[in-house]
Amino acid sequence: MNTFKKYLGYGMLAAAFLTVGTADGYAQASCDDVDGYTALDAKIRESYAKLATLPVAITSGKEFLEKYGTCEPTAGMATYLKENIQKWEARVKEAGEKAEVDAMFGRFDAAIKAGNAAQVYTSGREILAKQPGNPNVIMVMGAVGLDEAIKGNAVNVDASIANAKTALAYAKNPSSEFPKTRASDKAKTAGAFQYEFSREQAVDQMTYVIGYMHYYVKKDKKMALPYFYELSQSSERFKGDPSLYAAVGSYYTDEAVRLGNEIKPLIEKLNNAATTDEEKIELDKQIKVKEAVYKAYEERTLDAFGRAYKVAKNGTPEEKTYRDNLYKTIQAIYESRFAKKDGVDAWLSTATAKPMPNPLLEVTPIVEETTTTTTTTTSATPAGTNGKTATVAKP
Repeated sequence: MNTFKKYLGYGMLAAAFLTVGTADGYAQASCDDVDGYTALDAKIRESYAKLATLPVAITSGKEFLEKYGTCEPTAGMATYLKENIQKWEARVKEAGEKAEVDAMFGRFDAAIKAGNAAQVYTSGREILAKQPGNPNVIMVMGAVGLDEAIKGNAVNVDASIANAKTALAYAKNPSSEFPKTRASDKAKTAGAFQYEFSREQAVDQMTYVIGYMHYYVKKDKKMALPYFYELSQSSERFKGDPSLYAAVGSYYTDEAVRLGNEIKPLIEKLNNAATTDEEKIELDKQIKVKEAVYKAYEERTLDAFGRAYKVAKNGTPEEKTYRDNLYKTIQAIYESRFAKKDGVDAWLSTATAKPMPNPLLEVTPIVEETTTTTTTTTSATPAGTNGKTATVAKP
């Protein structure tokens, strides 16, 4: 037995493994069967030290215990096997699970490199079933949907939003670990390949992913507002992106259009159908209430587009065209709001010097003394939009 024990310090030399089956039942053999237990002893000795052959040691060990476990000459080996077979089985199981996960990560990495978003999600879900909350996986699964959405593929939009929200919560938690180290700058990161982010980058990217998906893919601009607004206030990367402010401005435009469509029939009814003074007074009151909110949305639109114009670059022909179009839209809305052309630059300078209004808060109606309502010409569409919501350039 001393000869056998001296091998116990040997480590595992191979990463391969064999599946362990259930050992067949073995009849109790004679304790005088020296050749039998000597052969099993040798088989165990030659197979226990390597992971690849460890299942053979387990099967042989179980056979040894069933046949010779109560024999006096084999008592030492029997004791040893009883103490170690379960440990060996645990090692084989752990190795099998590791190999399975390694294969999943292999498929996951290959899918990222190939730009196969569907396989990224499939492999990612498999990994998360084994390793819930793996930050490297959830960062990738949160980010990959944005690239697909920009290409026009919205198949996994809900999965992307859900994973981006999980990744965002993880990144915002100061106690969460960013397990990787980027060699270029030694920053702690999570993710993989092009989807590898530092904590600050992850907060920015996941916030943008959620906002983008709601705004451009799900066509729910209001749901996107808190994410775009957060980026405009805190993100050094995104606060200089004009499309962020233009997106908020487009939402305001939609609200103004909605109100304009509500006001127009009221004006027509007041001018052409109302027959009593009481009815005219009530209609006039309804129109003025809606007009006050309409004007507020016009000014919010000017504010948002003004901020987009302020940060828009002017270096390339495309950038110049975008910036010029923004300014033309601003001029048209300004003229509609204030019934004049002069003063637009001064108004924008004053407005954009103040903190950006929170788009999640209700606008404050703008009540002004006006002429008789029957002469009101409130348009159902803010000036400069040509009957459409304002165009917002996407990244």
